[in-house]
Amino acid sequence: MQLTLPNHVGTHVDAPAHFFEDGATLSDFPPSAWLFESPVLIDVDVASGSLVEPQHVSALPEDADLLLVRTGHGTARGSSHYWEGGPGLSAALARWLRVERPNVRAVGMGLISVTARLDRPARREAHRAFLTSEEPGRPILLVEDMDLAGCPLELAAVWMAPLLLSGGDGAPISVMGFPKHPRG
Repeated sequence: MQLTLPNHVGTHVDAPAHFFEDGATLSDFPPSAWLFESPVLIDVDVASGSLVEPQHVSALPEDADLLLVRTGHGTARGSSHYWEGGPGLSAALARWLRVERPNVRAVGMGLISVTARLDRPARREAHRAFLTSEEPGRPILLVEDMDLAGCPLELAAVWMAPLLLSGGDGAPISVMGFPKHPRG
């Protein structure tokens, strides 16, 4: 059997090596790096082409270890608008998280990428701001192209299982969320 696919397709994770030659690869992270016990989902109302900024997530609790950003743009999933013109995350948000919410180890989003294709320089700057190992803080892994439409607002835990490829700068990832108050 042979499996051939791009490593940045569908729901996938970006590791620091995606933008930094000497950055950590997926296999550099211990298994515990993929378990989150204080995940927080925040609904953010931003227009296409706009960026999610620190003020949009300022209510994020200090103990949060995973930020999930739901913009509603996922309803465009499957259309060219989804990958061409959606909102994104700003480099300022990455810097704010690293200083103000240092427990955050990953950010997941219902967007094809951290920033829309509308502004490639901002996209590169945002990726670098999240994935850098420079102080303050540590790299923040990016989980892109998540379907967060049915995700409950209150989560007890999130488990992630990336396709662990030795030296991988990114890979498809399975994400399992467990609600705080499971249904019946």
